[in-house]
Amino acid sequence: MSILQVVTKDSLRKELENKKLVVFGASTGALYAIFNLLQGENKKIAYFVDNDVNKWGGLFIDIPVHSPAKLYQEDKDNLLILVAMMLRSNEEQVLVQLSKMGFENICASHFFDPNNLDKRRMVMYTNFCSKQAIATAENNIERLLGLLCDEESKSVVKKIVTLRKNNAFFHHSVCSGTPQYFNEIFSVSKDGQEVYFDCGPLNTGTILSFMRLTNYNYKKIYAFEPDERSFEKLKQVFATYDSRITILPYAVNDKDGSICFASMNTGESHVVGSWYYPLDVEQFKKNVQTIALDTHYENENVTFIKMDIEGSEIAALNGARKIIMSQKPKLAISIYHNPNDLWEIPFLINSMVPEYKMYIRHHVVGGWHETVLYATL
Repeated sequence: MSILQVVTKDSLRKELENKKLVVFGASTGALYAIFNLLQGENKKIAYFVDNDVNKWGGLFIDIPVHSPAKLYQEDKDNLLILVAMMLRSNEEQVLVQLSKMGFENICASHFFDPNNLDKRRMVMYTNFCSKQAIATAENNIERLLGLLCDEESKSVVKKIVTLRKNNAFFHHSVCSGTPQYFNEIFSVSKDGQEVYFDCGPLNTGTILSFMRLTNYNYKKIYAFEPDERSFEKLKQVFATYDSRITILPYAVNDKDGSICFASMNTGESHVVGSWYYPLDVEQFKKNVQTIALDTHYENENVTFIKMDIEGSEIAALNGARKIIMSQKPKLAISIYHNPNDLWEIPFLINSMVPEYKMYIRHHVVGGWHETVLYATL
C-alpha cells in the first residue's frame, strides 16, 4: 500500500490479514476512520501514536497512546500505519514525518471525501447537506444576517451555507484567523471582577487562556466537565492550584437531574441524542448528573459564559436564561454541532437580550467544526 493512497474498507481489510495496525492520531479523526473503515472494530488497533506529548501514556477509546518513537520497535514489514485526522493538511504533514522515519506501509484515510463515505451511516453528513437542510437554512439566513454586527460575520455565514449547498461541508475553509473564544470581539477584564463559566473545557486550555488574559486577576472560575477522565485531569491540575477555581463533574443542561452521556475521553463526549453523532457509542454510555446554571448561580455575578458542549448548547442556554437576561454576561457559544444551531442559537440569545451585539467566527482551516457565536453589550 503506497503512501498517500486513499484507503477503503476492502483494501484495509486485505492489508490487515498479515499486518499489525497502528493508528496515527488519537483524536476525532480516528473515530471517523474507525467507524467508516473498520466498522467500529476497535480491537484491530494495536495502539495509537500521536505527536501530542500530553497524550502519551494515556488511553484513547481505551486503547494505549504512545509517542511516534515506539514505531521504531516494530517490524516495519509487518506494520500498517493508518493516518487519520480531521484536517487533510495535518494528515499530509504526518505522512511526510512517517516517510522521513523510514516507514512505507502507510495509508491515509481521507474519510471526509464524499466518494469514500458510507453515506447510509454518515448521518451527520446528510443532515447538514440534504436538500431539506439547505432549504431550512435559506429560510432563516436573512434573519440571521440582520442580527450580525459586522461584515466578517455575515461572510462566514454565507460561505458556510454555500459550501453546505455544494456538498463541500467537510472541506470548507472559512477560518477567521482569530483566537477561539478570546479575541478582539470583547476584552477580558483585569480588574479582579471576572466570573468565568467554562461549560465543556475538556482540558486545561481554555481555563489557562482565561487566567492569562486576566493577568491571573479574576474573581472566580467554574468549569463543568462530565467526561470522567477529563474531569479527573482537570481536578488534578486545579484542585490545589487556586481556591477561586471550582471543577464540577456535571453536564450543563436546562434542569437538574441525570442524563445518558457518552463518556469517550475525547472532545466528542456528549449527551446521547444531543447531535447527529454518526458513531456507535453504546460502550461509552453512562448516567451523569445535569445542572441548570440558573438553579445554582442566579445570584452569582457571572461576567463570561463559554459553551462547547456537543449539541447541548440550546438546553444549557435555556437553563441559564435568568442569568443571561439579568446579568448579560459575555457569551462565546459553539453553533456547529447541529445544522440549525447556526441560526437557532443566535435567535434564542436575541430573544433573551435583544441589545446584545452578535458576531460569528469560524476557527479552523478546512474543517466543519469550531464555529462560534459571540455576544456582548
